[in-house]
Amino acid sequence: MPGAIGVYWPGRGGASWVGHVVYVEAVGPNDGIPAGYFKLSEMNWDGWDRVDYRVVANDPNVFQGFIYGHP
Repeated sequence: MPGAIGVYWPGRGGASWVGHVVYVEAVGPNDGIPAGYFKLSEMNWDGWDRVDYRVVANDPNVFQGFIYGHP
């Protein structure tokens, strides 16, 4: 769901041993994102103090879960 926080398993999907968190921008199959994928934004993945955007698969071997805010 857009607006959720995605939580990486530590050491998986390129995350460090402490894990990684991302902000879900869009979820497929909408906004040009394929089904089973989502667009995320994150900091410090592609360099310190940098925000980047990627489209990644919703893979349970990489993502531990998602945190959703109150409506």
